[in-house]
Amino acid sequence: MLYSFAQRLATIFGSVMILLFFSEYFFLNEGPVETVILGLDDPIGLLLMWVEFTLYYALFTYLFLIVIQQFEVKTRLNLLLAGAIFGWATEALIVPIVYEAVPISFIFPSISWHALVDVLLGWYLVRRVMRLNQPILSALMFVTLGVIWGFWATWFWVDPNLSPILPVDFTAFAIVTSGFWIVGMLLLDYAGTNNFRASRWEIGIILTITSILFIMMALTFLPFSLALPPVIALTVFALHRSKANDYPQNHLQILHTQRPAWWHYLLAVLTPLTASLVYPSLYENQLGVPTEDITVLLLIAGLVAFVVALIHPFTKQKSIDNTQEHNNEKSSNELSD
Repeated sequence: MLYSFAQRLATIFGSVMILLFFSEYFFLNEGPVETVILGLDDPIGLLLMWVEFTLYYALFTYLFLIVIQQFEVKTRLNLLLAGAIFGWATEALIVPIVYEAVPISFIFPSISWHALVDVLLGWYLVRRVMRLNQPILSALMFVTLGVIWGFWATWFWVDPNLSPILPVDFTAFAIVTSGFWIVGMLLLDYAGTNNFRASRWEIGIILTITSILFIMMALTFLPFSLALPPVIALTVFALHRSKANDYPQNHLQILHTQRPAWWHYLLAVLTPLTASLVYPSLYENQLGVPTEDITVLLLIAGLVAFVVALIHPFTKQKSIDNTQEHNNEKSSNELSD
């Protein structure tokens, strides 16, 4: 029992380190970025900051893993719905970002970044590709992530209220935070459980804490906050409906049944190295990404993906019903003949 609980903790905190990395550091949230850069001269302060962040994200991640467990998430679309719940928890329990520009803030960043990037890309797709054990494909993936990271970092000088990150600071930031991410993947893949099963008391405690925090934050932003619970309820209903569907393939199963070869974690270093090569060139030439345009594209992609994910469980059930009806008619015809 103690070993099983230790495995669950490894699953939770390994997932925390992955999701936190993509949520705060790959995204380059200005507060955490500044804290890490300043913390390079204060390792104790940096460690305390990581402990604080990890505890916050442990709550969000625990909820995310419970959703996957309770609704037996098997498809990427359902994983996106679970990621949406993770995103709303991240942006509505401790900080009120989800209420800043209703209804747009319901989608970005909760779905358009947290669900798409943190969960589908960072927690699922990267680890899925690693399990193919193809060195060239993995190396290409990690280099691509580095290029994207280096370009995305330029939004600091697109925003007039922020100062650009110095290349030397960005390099140190990328290396340190990537180490956090890589250790998280190792922890999850090699020490985590293949069958995460939170106990009833764990589920009760997590749901109680999240409910209290959600209500306290929502009361501050009435009446706009009243619009979010129906969206969450619809998401939960779609997950519940999908649980009864007979999906031919479990897309998450490979994450639980296979471990990547050890050299994948060495290849992951290509991400900070590539970002550290790309960013200085952009800095010297003052080339920046069109942040607002990319944000709009992410917003649209997140909205479309979310709507498709909501509808899919119902169309899937309809397809199953039609197939069963067709088979019943065929059987009846055969008996008649």
